[in-house]
Amino acid sequence: MITPIYKGGIKSKPANYRPVALTNHLTKLFERVMRKQIVNHLNDHNLFNSTQHGFRAGRSTLTQLLNYYDDILFYLEMGKEVDAIYLDFAKAFDKVDHGIILHKLKQMCIGGKVLMWIRTFLKSRQQQVRVQQVLSDPVTVTSGVPQGSVLGPLLFLILMSDINLNVTDAKVGSYADDTRTWKGIASDADTSSLQQQLNSIYVWADTNNMSFNETKFECLSFGKSNRIPIYKTSSNNAVEVKESLRDLGITIENNLTFKKHILATVTKGHRMAGWALRTFISRDQYLMKTLLKSLIVSQVEYGCVIWGPYNQQQINELERVQSRFTSRIACFNRYDATLDKYICQVTYDERLKQLGIYSLQRRRERYAIIYMYKVLIGLVPNPGFDCYPDNRTQWKIRSKMIPATSRVPTWIKNARNSSLFVTGPVMFNSLPYQLREKEANTQIPLKLQLSNFKNALDKYLSNIPDVPGTTRNSLIQ
Repeated sequence: MITPIYKGGIKSKPANYRPVALTNHLTKLFERVMRKQIVNHLNDHNLFNSTQHGFRAGRSTLTQLLNYYDDILFYLEMGKEVDAIYLDFAKAFDKVDHGIILHKLKQMCIGGKVLMWIRTFLKSRQQQVRVQQVLSDPVTVTSGVPQGSVLGPLLFLILMSDINLNVTDAKVGSYADDTRTWKGIASDADTSSLQQQLNSIYVWADTNNMSFNETKFECLSFGKSNRIPIYKTSSNNAVEVKESLRDLGITIENNLTFKKHILATVTKGHRMAGWALRTFISRDQYLMKTLLKSLIVSQVEYGCVIWGPYNQQQINELERVQSRFTSRIACFNRYDATLDKYICQVTYDERLKQLGIYSLQRRRERYAIIYMYKVLIGLVPNPGFDCYPDNRTQWKIRSKMIPATSRVPTWIKNARNSSLFVTGPVMFNSLPYQLREKEANTQIPLKLQLSNFKNALDKYLSNIPDVPGTTRNSLIQ
């Protein structure tokens, strides 16, 4: 059974709905068993595409964007510009060719009864669409992987596993079907080369019976020149060039400032706070704290390891979201007879102490430190940091080395210095050596090691003044 899930746009257009399959619990249970064994096989034989970050353990939108952002900085520091082309597949999960998936499974040495079961799972299906209580007539499914199933995303990754096979002179990055390709540009020859790499991807799509929504192709050119790059789609239409665009939920600008994203994040935080205050009459401390954590903080922290501001004004604007909301909690307000209204009489840093929460700036710095630890123990891919023991055999992380070039423009230096690649190691190395110690018992699961580190880090941070809006608040020494 297929349930249409609205994903945005005009509600009367069928294209604005995602068809999600509802499978029974027994099927999902067996899918989990099957998926675990296939994933183990693919990992053991290094068969996953290293550029794919979707639906994989230890990889996420954050790991994808960090890898991409670091490449951009590297090319810019080398004196080049960077052109990135964002591709858009049309109904990617619904147009997957079953025969091609089964062929690629065979190539990966997945056969026997497992392959027979997957063939039955894909081919022996019918679907109906339910709108409220009305069901459509059943229709045989001839392509696609079931969205909402356990095995579907993995099968899609297998289809995408060789998308960059013939891309030899550019970089490719994917998060599920969200795919971009980029290259350092120093001459017209580099532009022509990137177009050739794009053509290779177009050929791959045609060979694998996948199609593009070319009207959604976008180009982002990083650099300060007035050059207007021209790239073509498979039907020879020009790709639209933009100064900024949304990439996996984060607005990226060609000057690497993230100003638009931070402004939108602040606006979104205040809007959500206003909605919560209008919807809930009570200003009880427990309720307000729950709303803050579940609705507001989650809005203003997504991907903050990438875009976290270094500018004090931007830091204060973000902090004001949490400050204004906590000032409405009843226990911090007293009635002012002169003004005839309730006024918050407790300072923001004191409110943080009484609520037992961090400032947003402290939370962002905590996330960066935790990410450094994940790199250290191998929970996430290392984007190029050098992890080494110091004299006490505790661990340090060295910042990424900047290429030795004659002159790196100030705006590029600022982008590098405010990024995780510089601030992350600085904050991690400033921790007491006891915190930077790896677990002696290598048998302890990595997730338990991470949990132990978080507990120790929070205990350490509780003794450091958290004073928002001042330089004393920063952990960067």
